[in-house]
Amino acid sequence: MALRDDIFPPGPPRDGNIIRTEWVGTWESQLFGVGRLTQILSDRLLSESFAVDDMALYVIFLQRHRVEIGLKLILERANATPPNTHKLVPLFEQVKAALTNAGMAALWPPFDAAVSEYVRLVDKIDEGAATFRYPFDTKQQPWSRDDFVDLVEFEKAGAAFQTEVLSLIESLAVLEPLPIEQQDAVTVATELRDLAVWCRRMIAVTDNTFDQLKTNFGALGGRGQIGGSDPRMRGAIEVRQNAEDVTARADRMRARIETAFSVALPPLPAEQPLPTIPTLRFSIVPADMNAQITALMEAVANGMIDWLQPLQQAVGAMQTRTADWSTPYARQLRDEVGRLRSRQSQLSAGSP
Repeated sequence: MALRDDIFPPGPPRDGNIIRTEWVGTWESQLFGVGRLTQILSDRLLSESFAVDDMALYVIFLQRHRVEIGLKLILERANATPPNTHKLVPLFEQVKAALTNAGMAALWPPFDAAVSEYVRLVDKIDEGAATFRYPFDTKQQPWSRDDFVDLVEFEKAGAAFQTEVLSLIESLAVLEPLPIEQQDAVTVATELRDLAVWCRRMIAVTDNTFDQLKTNFGALGGRGQIGGSDPRMRGAIEVRQNAEDVTARADRMRARIETAFSVALPPLPAEQPLPTIPTLRFSIVPADMNAQITALMEAVANGMIDWLQPLQQAVGAMQTRTADWSTPYARQLRDEVGRLRSRQSQLSAGSP
């Protein structure tokens, strides 16, 4: 196999470590991705390495990139074309103009009050998006950098900025037409509710199962790992994270449809009890203890896959429904559903 095929596999993903770029082709997807990455890196660098200086430079750059993506996302959703620039202050000022032109000027003052200090600070430390990417400027002079950076505080501020951006984005959703017509409103609202119901169920099952695992291993004095080395368990955690975001998106879209088309759905039936897992019995025989743990993890993984099946049906129905949804707000739901289905299918197949 050629090197290109090793790095960029031409066929279906062979495992859960293969990046699926088709689901992250929007400003919002990239904002989420950068935000997740800065959080992971900020936490892991400080917990796993004492000498973080060289690696941390690139986290600072990513925090700056996060601001740029967030501002361009707002411009897109305010029906303005994001300009071809990396300059943060001009982008920030264009956000104000775009909101005004879109008839949403009332959104600017609270957003400005919440993020202006941070945006201008990040712009000041790295005006051209190069200060922390390269050691020297275009004149081969060292960049002027602050001597010390607190990654934890930087991440707190970056996360707060992202929260404000996403809140503003939600308010701008009213500028987009809904992607359906009146005759489909009840069916689509029902499909969205089903999707959210099964996503929540999967989240509840995952959380309940891991709580039981912690109790089990805690009773044994902390022996064993809670599935950390089992790719199915790691996959279940990832599916849970995707499901949480899809749930919120489905709820918001359903609420808009119900309001716009005066839809009233019937109440849901009562939920079934959450599954339970076997209790480990302490044994002084290592082989017996290890066999119990292996069997327990197998039972947990199989049980969670069983609960994925109705979610898979709901996700499949929504992926079909949203296939032609193309406006930015609606497309984001489509892409998140597609990403969830991709990851969930890998988990159901036993190779996340």
